[in-house]
Amino acid sequence: MSSYSLYLIGSQATGSATALSDLDYVCLYDDKRPDCPEFMQPHCNVSFYNPKRLMWMIDNSKLFIEHILRDGKKITATTEHERILRSYKIKKNILRSDLADFRKMACDIEWVPSNQNGLLWAADYVYCLARNIIFISNALEDIFEFNFEKATQIFLDKRDAIKEMSDFLSLRHGKYQYRSPPSSSLIDVSKLPINLNVVLSRITDESIRINLGGKTSFESLSAVSYETLRLVERAIINLEIFDRYFLERLKNHSQYGFDLRLRAKNLVSMAVKNERDLLLESS
Repeated sequence: MSSYSLYLIGSQATGSATALSDLDYVCLYDDKRPDCPEFMQPHCNVSFYNPKRLMWMIDNSKLFIEHILRDGKKITATTEHERILRSYKIKKNILRSDLADFRKMACDIEWVPSNQNGLLWAADYVYCLARNIIFISNALEDIFEFNFEKATQIFLDKRDAIKEMSDFLSLRHGKYQYRSPPSSSLIDVSKLPINLNVVLSRITDESIRINLGGKTSFESLSAVSYETLRLVERAIINLEIFDRYFLERLKNHSQYGFDLRLRAKNLVSMAVKNERDLLLESS
């Protein structure tokens, strides 16, 4: 019997893939991460979860589990892993809390690096936040659609804002270009600030205007969360700290493991120390 479970998810599973779409897999395992041929394909991303992590996601009502259950294409699966997945129940009080957190993260961005890579980073980050906010907002109304374009149409139609669809899709194109730069540009990067402002304002219900250029406040990055990882990424792009390894690892968005979080914590601690040393020298 197989010692792991493997599901194809994302656009390849839902039938909405484009030429730029990656192969996204979820691998559930018990003892040791498996090696299998599926992982060796080009543009293949694999997210690994052991039962402890899987149960944490279920207990915390993460919609990712619902996505696996509804849209995941089973390659192979153990009886126990399927049993654990089927124990998932939506907890709307947790979804409301998560929605508030994602909206706060969107409001807290404030600025983006003004270079091309910084604008593409912003497209990637805001797209990820928008996707989570849209999926959760729809789920709170018992709508479980995980195709981004269809889910966004539902979200915008309820707000009489379907004309803004092109702004959301521009950010998705920016995400593709940021993670795997193609030989030719997918989007007009000069228009991204407008796209970002439209999308951020819509997903937060606030009037948001992103500044081009800024500086990281490392003192505020005390908790190593998803938000911290992305803001450390922004600081590297902004040439405030230097760690190309971190930047490239984070572009693979299945890579949020302990080692990367520890690296982020160390980078923030070093940056805070450098800031304090500079203050002491100038006083």
